[in-house]
Amino acid sequence: MNSHFDDIVKYSQALVSADEPCIWVPSHRLVVHQVSVPSAPRRKWLALVPWMLEDKLLQSPDDMHFIIAGESNDKLSVLVTAKNQMLEWKVSLEAIGIDSYQFIPDYMALPWHSGLICIGKHTDSILIRYGEFEGFSAPPNLAWHMLADLFENSESPLSLSISMPEDELPRELKDKVEITHQSIDWQNAIVPSNANLLNGDLTFVPNSNVLKPWLKTVALFVLTFILGFAYLNIENNRLKEEIIYLSQQNRSAFYSLFPGLTIRSGDIRLTLESYISNRLRQYESLQSDPMRALTVLDKTMSVCDCDLQSLIWSNNRLKLILPQKAASVINQWSFEGYQKQITSSAENTLTLTLSQEYGQ
Repeated sequence: MNSHFDDIVKYSQALVSADEPCIWVPSHRLVVHQVSVPSAPRRKWLALVPWMLEDKLLQSPDDMHFIIAGESNDKLSVLVTAKNQMLEWKVSLEAIGIDSYQFIPDYMALPWHSGLICIGKHTDSILIRYGEFEGFSAPPNLAWHMLADLFENSESPLSLSISMPEDELPRELKDKVEITHQSIDWQNAIVPSNANLLNGDLTFVPNSNVLKPWLKTVALFVLTFILGFAYLNIENNRLKEEIIYLSQQNRSAFYSLFPGLTIRSGDIRLTLESYISNRLRQYESLQSDPMRALTVLDKTMSVCDCDLQSLIWSNNRLKLILPQKAASVINQWSFEGYQKQITSSAENTLTLTLSQEYGQ
């Protein structure tokens, strides 16, 4: 939504709800100057411009507001208006609740391209735009006189684009009309952002009402972040407690299954892997020929008070040295899968030799 400053009361409701509307301010309240591009760095141009124009100003530079609207052909287009005029416009808008807006000279609502002078009418004033940033507003008699000077001083042919009834033009201008519109289109005009008078030292600063929706969004985001962090913290504590509980259950189950073991370094898995590995090695050892022979012999020897003197494993045979008096008992022994051989030795001993039967 855009509006001429003269119509802000009429469109106040729409302007209040609009997002930074364009307010077309009366351009007879400002002046457009052309100055040479300063040799200083660009960031210093705006500070230098007031003193470059000091001789052309009717007031002190300190009382004026300056905007560099654009740059063309080594010239700067500078918009100048009184600071008290800017403040008067601002107070009028804010009094009806319009908090976010732009101030654009009203002649810039006219369409323009090179070789064209654009003319429009608003109430009792004639608006004329003769450049990308250049233009003015004046009463009809003065405006037609100034327009005649533009034609006279132009180095190339010019034609007219009008945004007003053609019959209100002076007769000598009618044959120069190329484009005709019945009125100025305030709503669909292309807004030149560089020409916003609320730049420089009067840059628009939104009040608290404008910031309020953003503050609500930021506050909601912060609250969401804090709640999310709190939830994660609670969930982490819950998971930590669950881990401790499961760990205690695992330890209890471990000691009930393996009462003789101690958990090494607090790691149940490492302890069980070591235990199983040891048991596998034991099982493999029990399957060896010497251990199998001893296992077969164990049942017999455990009930016999035979006074075993020595035991030798050699050449896949198990030899037992026993006293001679055990001969009667030894003759009764039999071992499944093994052949038994008894031989007498010196010093009142005998030798019992066990060897696997063929195919065992």
